[in-house]
Amino acid sequence: MARRRKKEKKIKAGVDWTFVVVLIFIVAFGLIMMYSAGSYSSSVNNEGSTFAFMKTQVMATGIAFALMLIVIFTDYHLMTSILSCVLWVICFVVIVVTGLAGKTLNGASRWLSLFDTSIQPAEICKIAVILCTTFIISQIPRKELETLKGMGKAVAPGFFMAVAVGFLTENASSAIIIFGISCVMVFVATENYRTFLAIAGIGLAVGGVTIWALENNIITSDDKGFRITRVVDWWDLLRGRSQNAFQTLQALYSIGSGGLFGKGLGRSIQKLGVLPEAQNDMIFSVICEELGVFGAGAVIILFLILIWRSMMIAHNANDLAGALMVVGVIAHISLQVLLNIAVVTGTMPNTGVTLPFISKGGSAVVCTMVEMGMIINISKEIVLE
Repeated sequence: MARRRKKEKKIKAGVDWTFVVVLIFIVAFGLIMMYSAGSYSSSVNNEGSTFAFMKTQVMATGIAFALMLIVIFTDYHLMTSILSCVLWVICFVVIVVTGLAGKTLNGASRWLSLFDTSIQPAEICKIAVILCTTFIISQIPRKELETLKGMGKAVAPGFFMAVAVGFLTENASSAIIIFGISCVMVFVATENYRTFLAIAGIGLAVGGVTIWALENNIITSDDKGFRITRVVDWWDLLRGRSQNAFQTLQALYSIGSGGLFGKGLGRSIQKLGVLPEAQNDMIFSVICEELGVFGAGAVIILFLILIWRSMMIAHNANDLAGALMVVGVIAHISLQVLLNIAVVTGTMPNTGVTLPFISKGGSAVVCTMVEMGMIINISKEIVLE
């Protein structure tokens, strides 16, 4: 009798430790910089306590790590099942409730109060869109996905969530990121690049017309809407015709004064009540001022390594669902880092985008760490050939 061939034992690659180490380093660095950038504002708003913001962020980070561990040891196929669509519906309803009865701050209703804690539902919506889009793309036949109808189905969760977040909570930055996540996921999943090239062409044309209208004063700050005012002020700042873009100006002063190696950790001058939202949207400018070009470059390199390792994990994932889940997270982190740095350096109008893992914000750090748990989950399940 012929010997039966032994079944080949599957060997799993295990956790990508390069990814994990870089992630931990970025989170630890973020806590240090958040304290440095926000200590003055914390003392002003919390009866002299420079650690108030830090305590809140550390607690949020602790919760984030706990949730990340739960996600790591959860079957990711369960996360990308029909339950992901249920999560999407729940998030959509929560966004509607937030827009109608949420906590209003700076003229926008973007937060829900729960147990004396403010939660920003738009951050959870990003996870819901990633998972739901993964499920839908996995269910659409390959040939159909190449058609406009199939692509429309795939991008629908992101589009409708982006519309809800943008109009109901007046959070344009999160809306842009949510829709961008869907577009990137569909772009990766399909080979119908002509459609995306056509969309990119339309986008460039719209951008060109907008610049022409700004240059010829067809669009002015007298038009209704603070977003239009931001765009006009940004364009005038680039042309050297206005000093109205105060926050961007202060950020640029902060960046310019840092030099090559910076003034030293904790020695920023702009954060002392001059630079608005120093611990939030503008924290990258504080990094530049205190650590210089060297420190800012190191931060960018760390993000690039994190994104590179994520791309490798997506490339080697066991199935389409795992790969798409990682692609969605990569799209989220990449878009947010790119938009934040672009705003701080005056490359684009102010949108209020935070820097992942570094800017102050409990909801943001919890949700991004959950996403990191999703990537680690996929990495540990990769089977070596």
